[in-house]
Amino acid sequence: MNEYLKLDLLTLEQLSKDAGKPIDEALYLQSLHKADQDGLLFECRKQGMLQGYFTLRKLEESTWFIPMFVVHPQHRNKVVFTSLFSQLARFISKHSIQKLVSNVLRNNTLSVNFHQRLGFAVTRENGLGYEFQLIINNKVLSQWKHLEKDRE
Repeated sequence: MNEYLKLDLLTLEQLSKDAGKPIDEALYLQSLHKADQDGLLFECRKQGMLQGYFTLRKLEESTWFIPMFVVHPQHRNKVVFTSLFSQLARFISKHSIQKLVSNVLRNNTLSVNFHQRLGFAVTRENGLGYEFQLIINNKVLSQWKHLEKDRE
C-alpha cells in the first residue's frame, strides 16, 4: 500500500497543504487497505510500475463514491486513462451503477477540469472544494461502451 501512498503524496501532497488540509497518511493507508480487501482498488501498471489507480466505495445500492483517482504525472496518457476507465466502465455495467460521486479540492484545477470534461456536475461546494456527480445515463454509457471491449 505504500506504493499507492507514495503516488498520492507525489500528486496531491502540495495541493492538500495549500488547501489547508494536509494528507493524513494513516487515514489514506487505512482507506487503501479497505478498498483492496473489498476488491475496490483498480490499477494500471507497466513493467510492474504503478502508473495510476482508483478506488471505489459504495454509498447506496446504485450510487458509488470515487475516493481516489490518481495518475502519475509522467504517465497521464491515453493508454493509462483507457486502462483505468475500461475497468471503471466494466464495474459500472456489472453493478448497474446509476451515479458516481467524487470530491475535488478547489485548488486542484486539473482534476476540476477533468471532472467537467467527463460530464460530472458540481452538486455541492464549500471553501475547500467541490462535490461532483455523474449520472450514468445512455449518453455516458455509449461514450464508455467501447472501453469495456477494449480491455476485455
